[in-house]
Amino acid sequence: MPNTEEHTTETADKAWFRKEALRQAEAACKDRLDGLNKTKDRASSLLGWGLSVTSAAVALFASDLGCAADHVETLIASGVLVAGMAAACVFCGSILMGTTWAPAWIYPASLEALALERGVQSEDEMQIAIADEISLRDMKNAQEHARLQKVLRRAWRISIATPFCSLLAVFLIQRFVPR
Repeated sequence: MPNTEEHTTETADKAWFRKEALRQAEAACKDRLDGLNKTKDRASSLLGWGLSVTSAAVALFASDLGCAADHVETLIASGVLVAGMAAACVFCGSILMGTTWAPAWIYPASLEALALERGVQSEDEMQIAIADEISLRDMKNAQEHARLQKVLRRAWRISIATPFCSLLAVFLIQRFVPR
């Protein structure tokens, strides 16, 4: 005859494990979503600054087109600013528009398919299957988040390098273009 105390302890351990697995999966998804929102906030902020600088540089560029011979430095400097900041804005826009994010939940209609796919026979197994599925989705989201952060770093590098490139262009023109 099986020991009732051992059976109760084993059942309690299983219940704790499945609840903890589900809790950890949900917590990981919440943290990942918070990270995505922070990345999008940073991209949105950089986009706002980038659009402002790009608009000002376009206005400066357009105002010097009529007298390009007199203001070559300004024309080149504003052209470099327009190109660099526009590129940074495109990267930021791709972050805000192009996110494929797996939801951290399972639709009720999908639960039966998940149970059949995993061969679930009990509530314990179902909770573990749900935790596993949410964890798999979180891993996909982690890859997407890493990609978005890489794009954001690229946008920041471009936006930081652009003014220096503009200054370098002006310096080179003043130094090497005869007047």
